[in-house]
Amino acid sequence: MGNSIYIILFMCSLIIIYYSINLIRIRKKALEMEAIEKAKELRQEKLKQLELLISPIIKQIKQFDKDKSILSNYYIANTESTLLKENYQNIFNQIKELPELALNNWGVLKKFREQYLQIDDWVQKANDIFIQKELNELKIFFQNIDNKSLDLQQQIATVTNEDNTLILAGAGSGKTLTISAKVKYLVERLGVHPDEILLISFTSASAEEMTERIQKKLGIPITAKTFHKLGLNIITAFGNVRPEISEMDLEKTIQHYFSENVVNNKQKISDIVNFYSMYLNVPKDLEEFDTLGEFHQDQSTYNLVTLKSKIENNEAKLKQEHRTLNLERVKSLEEVIIANFLFLNGIRYEYEYLYPFKADKDKYRKAYRPDFYLPDYDIYLEHFGITQDYRTPWLSKIEEAKYVEGIHWKRKLHQENNTTLIETYSYLNKDGVLLKVLKQLLQKQGVQFNTIDLRVVYKRIALQQNEERQFKELKKLINSFITLFKSNGFTEKDFLRIETQIPLIKSHFIQERTKLFLSIVKPVYSAYQEHLKKQNAIDFNDMINIATQLLTVNSSSSYKYKYIIIDEFQDISMGRYRLVKAIKDKTKAKVMAVGDDWQSIYRFAGSDLELFIQFEEYFGYTKLLKIEQTYRNSQELINVAAKFVKKNPKQLNKEPKSAKSLLQPIKIYGYDKDILTAFIKAIDDIVQNFGENAEIMILGRNTLDLKYLIEKDIDKRFRYSSSANAIICSYNK
Repeated sequence: MGNSIYIILFMCSLIIIYYSINLIRIRKKALEMEAIEKAKELRQEKLKQLELLISPIIKQIKQFDKDKSILSNYYIANTESTLLKENYQNIFNQIKELPELALNNWGVLKKFREQYLQIDDWVQKANDIFIQKELNELKIFFQNIDNKSLDLQQQIATVTNEDNTLILAGAGSGKTLTISAKVKYLVERLGVHPDEILLISFTSASAEEMTERIQKKLGIPITAKTFHKLGLNIITAFGNVRPEISEMDLEKTIQHYFSENVVNNKQKISDIVNFYSMYLNVPKDLEEFDTLGEFHQDQSTYNLVTLKSKIENNEAKLKQEHRTLNLERVKSLEEVIIANFLFLNGIRYEYEYLYPFKADKDKYRKAYRPDFYLPDYDIYLEHFGITQDYRTPWLSKIEEAKYVEGIHWKRKLHQENNTTLIETYSYLNKDGVLLKVLKQLLQKQGVQFNTIDLRVVYKRIALQQNEERQFKELKKLINSFITLFKSNGFTEKDFLRIETQIPLIKSHFIQERTKLFLSIVKPVYSAYQEHLKKQNAIDFNDMINIATQLLTVNSSSSYKYKYIIIDEFQDISMGRYRLVKAIKDKTKAKVMAVGDDWQSIYRFAGSDLELFIQFEEYFGYTKLLKIEQTYRNSQELINVAAKFVKKNPKQLNKEPKSAKSLLQPIKIYGYDKDILTAFIKAIDDIVQNFGENAEIMILGRNTLDLKYLIEKDIDKRFRYSSSANAIICSYNK
């Protein structure tokens, strides 16, 4: 009985527990359902709140899609692409801050985010589609530009409408044709007014040709301008009067300065003579040469006649002494510098004077002639072409061993005969201390320095009727410096800036050279500027510099250009660049520059190839296009030229192509003694193969080649026509 009661009570407990657990489950489920309902309500509330926030964003996204659709109808330039990003940057940032709930419920937000992040890719694809569409729709247009048809690269260059476009166009690839097509496309297809296009070329002849093509053949009233004409027009517009252009050019000013301003000024004479004698040319470090042949080739480009022989032989001639006037010619530019240093310091020397003592029994060794002998002091001076570690990398190993052995042999010979030997080395030139060390060595041996009368030297090299050729090179150097100086927009105050940087130059030689040159060129520059001031005139560099200043300083401008097109851009100088940039900054015009860095030859006149190669750094975002199909030369000739030019690592790569073929585009004529014989043979062959009306271009190193040709022509087959600026050849059949 008792056990039964316990069992009943246990069963009742289990029942109570069971129902309690079920009640708990029911209660928990009710709570869960209640939580779910509350979560739903909360989510709905959040979605309502987000909808208020997202609604204007979605409107902006719709506008974004419209903007993209409108832009895709045209070429999308970087400015437009950047503006699109900037206009919707805030929307993109807002979306980034939204909770995941918003992105999951409004797919348009995710889509916009992806599109915004891929705008650059979309622009590229949109532009590709646009270009292809234009090419398809304008097939007839491109088949008749000045009665010529454009190739694919020319067509792409025409329809590409980037903020800045650099067209890399090889020789004979149709640059002018492409520019003509661009102008026609802008006016007829894009509705640009001719007055809104600034067309610039570098020479008057090319500007006139461009104008004729566009006006007469395309019927578009645009006049191409040179940079100088453009600058002059700007100055005239701002000043309401055309400025006077100097009739006395820089070359005449330099000539007048040296003949009138220097002759009575000892310090100026000293600076000029010393620079001319020892610093006009900068000797190359011998380690730059790979072979002895390269060294001799380099030295052959210098005038290796010493100053002493020029002066002494001239004095003998003036005294009408009956002796041969043999000019003293040394073997290297470094020896010229040493010889001139000795002469200008009144130290008598004999070049390659026969050593008076007999050498050893080696009968195959030539008679010993030291480089210099100083008879007043019985001192010999040898200048050895070695590096600091006694190497001669430009010689073969066998020749190097012989050269170094020769140094030891010479030293031993002087020791055996108790003669004084002073040594200098080429590595001293590399360190820029050759003359400094030489002076110390001479002073240590008690050599006296006595400056000679430099007025005699100056009159000989600068003032006689037949002016010394090397002195002409000095004047050319001064002319080039002042031209480059002004073309970069520098003024007199910049001389001080340059002078303060001289101590930073590592080479002592270059330091001294720079100081001397500045002491010479600065007063010439001042004299030239003073002449312009007195005449109330400007020169060609001033046309560009003053025009740039006027555009920069004045807040308003009447120029409304939308496009600036520049031909032969490889010839651009810093001054010209600044003028273009000033116009671009004022007008927000797009720039298209056409040129070929392989054809840049006007460095002496101020052109700076960096402006071409680093175009984007100067102008901003740039589209680089290439026109590589050439219609002038054969592929074989192009391959030869390209192989040579591509050795320069600092260039923009291109692969010129031609449909023309000429298996032997280059023919070399050898000669023994007389180059004129080979020249005549070449002319005869050309006439026989291409007729008497064939046009031949003759390239020479300088005008001396022309003079040589005329003087050596015994049969008088060649004559120079100044009116035609050409050599006239009488061909004998």
